[in-house]
Amino acid sequence: MQGSLILAGAIHSLIGVTGIVGFLMRTAIMAIILSMYLCKRKVPIPIWTRKNGFQIIWYPLHQVLSLLLSVIFGWILSAILTHFNLISSDPKSPESFARTDSRSDAITSAHRFYLPYPGQFGLPSFNIGMFCAFLIGSIMSVIDSICDYHACAATCKVPAPPGLAINRGIAIEGFCSAISGTVGCGHATSTFGNNIGAIAVTKVSFYFRYGV
Repeated sequence: MQGSLILAGAIHSLIGVTGIVGFLMRTAIMAIILSMYLCKRKVPIPIWTRKNGFQIIWYPLHQVLSLLLSVIFGWILSAILTHFNLISSDPKSPESFARTDSRSDAITSAHRFYLPYPGQFGLPSFNIGMFCAFLIGSIMSVIDSICDYHACAATCKVPAPPGLAINRGIAIEGFCSAISGTVGCGHATSTFGNNIGAIAVTKVSFYFRYGV
């Protein structure tokens, strides 16, 4: 995957360096609609304040913590199936990966500190299928990052980022993705929408004045 991720990251960075994103934002109307299941529904959450005491508020918790809730549900389900031995324990079986006790030695045998370095898994190789997968992910990441930049600005109640700032952000994301490929991480660098939800919940943000 290394060579494919390096090339996809370089293209990702090139999109930002050339200013294509900023140009498209000035010449086209980009309507990005974030829709999820139950997007118009809210869940009751009990809270307590000194002024009003205990009360129930309605909040879209399933949207803000969608990924975390999915992971928790998956672990609970796997734990139940593992406890009743309803999942094969054969290491050669693909479903054995779903067991909560599967390959637990990977945690105990892992190094406490490890510094990745370029070429630790050998020379990077290239695969056209893997490259296409990474390239599609990079394109989706560019679109997602544009949305996340604006959503973060709106959450922090600051002006929307200008095109130049977005170009720089996209360029850095691609550059870091290419670095990930050189050390064999196997994953790219991008924004994470759930962090924006965390900002909305904690009300903790940092204001940075965009440069030109």
